[in-house]
Amino acid sequence: MAEAPAEADAGQSIAARLRGGRSAVAMLAGQGSAEARRLSPEICEYLESKGVPVREEPPPSADLGLVVSLGGDGLMMRSARRYPDVPVLGINFGHLGFLTAAEAGAWRSAIDRVFEDEFQLRVGPTLAARVVTAGGDQSADLGWAVNDVVVHGGLRMVHPQLFVDGQYVNDYPGDGMVVSTPAGSTAYCMAAGGPVLVSGVGGVAVVPINCHSPIRVSLIVPEDVELGIRLDGRNEANLILDGEVEGYPRLPPGATVFVRKGRYSFRQISFKSFDWFAAFQSKFNYQIRRGGRVPTLPG
Repeated sequence: MAEAPAEADAGQSIAARLRGGRSAVAMLAGQGSAEARRLSPEICEYLESKGVPVREEPPPSADLGLVVSLGGDGLMMRSARRYPDVPVLGINFGHLGFLTAAEAGAWRSAIDRVFEDEFQLRVGPTLAARVVTAGGDQSADLGWAVNDVVVHGGLRMVHPQLFVDGQYVNDYPGDGMVVSTPAGSTAYCMAAGGPVLVSGVGGVAVVPINCHSPIRVSLIVPEDVELGIRLDGRNEANLILDGEVEGYPRLPPGATVFVRKGRYSFRQISFKSFDWFAAFQSKFNYQIRRGGRVPTLPG
C-alpha cells in the first residue's frame, strides 16, 4: 500500500492530547494472532502507565485520539472503517503488514515515538460506493472503503461499462473492475496488473480484471471525479469493499455502481525513518538485483 502525504502539525497535536490524557486509545487485537491477544493486556498496561485511558474495541466516540491495531493490513483497514478519521498505529502481527508502522517486537518503541512526536500522520482518501438499479428506481449507499471497491463476476464473464463524470469511456468484458485508492494500489490493484501509486501521488486507479479485449489499459483519474460502473450483459456480479463481500448486494444486470471520494480520510501513523521503497522491496520481494547505488550530483 502506498503512502499518503504527511501532516506534521496534526501529529504534534495528537501526541499532546495523548500525553495530557485528554484523548483515549482504542485497542484492537487480531483474532487470528495468538501473539497479539497475548500481548494486548501488556500493551494496554504500558499505555495506561503513561496516563492514557485505553479501551478494548470500544464503540466510536469523540474522545478517541488514537487506534492501536495489533494485526496486519486487514485489521488496519477494519480499524479505519470502525473509527473514521481517527489516526491508526499499526503494529504488525500479520504476514505482510506493509501498511503497519512497526513489527511486533518493536511495539514499545513505536508507542514511545508517538508520545515523543517522532512520527508523521499520513492522510489519504477513501472511496464511497452507491448502487442504482437499472431503472433508477432504487438507490442504496453501501458505505466506504480504505483500499478498493471491486465489481467481480466470480465464475462468469461480466461486461462492465466505465463512465467518468457521466462520460462514457469503454466496455471491459472480463472478470470485473477494481477502483483503488493510492493506499490500496499495492493490493488487488497491483495483483490485477494495475499501477502502484507511490507516496504523494493523487488520484484513483481504475483497473480492468482479466479483460477479454485489446483495450485493457488501466486509468489514473483525479480523486474528485465520480466513476460509474454499469453492469451490461446478462450476468450478475459481486460487489466487494476492502476484500469483504458479505453484507453487500449482488449486482443485477443493468445496475450501476457509483464510486467517488469518501467523506472520511484514512489517517495512518508512520515514522520519519520509514523508507517506502525499501519496504516495498522487502515485503513484495520486488528488488531482483541487489546493491543499487544512490546517484550523487556533482558539486
